[in-house]
Amino acid sequence: YFGLSFASGLIIFLDAGSVYGISLVAALLPDTRYVAVVGNISAIVIVFFSVAAGLTTASTSLIGRFIGKRDTVGALLAVRVAYVLALIVGLLDSALLILCRHSLSRLFSNDLFVISKVQQV
Repeated sequence: YFGLSFASGLIIFLDAGSVYGISLVAALLPDTRYVAVVGNISAIVIVFFSVAAGLTTASTSLIGRFIGKRDTVGALLAVRVAYVLALIVGLLDSALLILCRHSLSRLFSNDLFVISKVQQV
């Protein structure tokens, strides 16, 4: 259990660290508006990530219940359904990010420079 917890904690630490690291690098750029660009992109990603995180939590709970009942068939079915849902949610998230990038870029900023840079990403 500790090995799995440690690996999960390390992944979360690296994920959060990469976001803060990118923000720090953006702060070193000559134009400080890039910090706003990174903040805007981070806010958009967090909105979309929360859907996947909720799906992950629900799937993990359901699979754990099946394993606790020693129902391997149900657990395997739950894993397969979770993979299919993850694929569908991932495709929908990607499509929304690509198709709605102009609207999403205006969601967290009014600055035209920030909006144009977010749309380019």
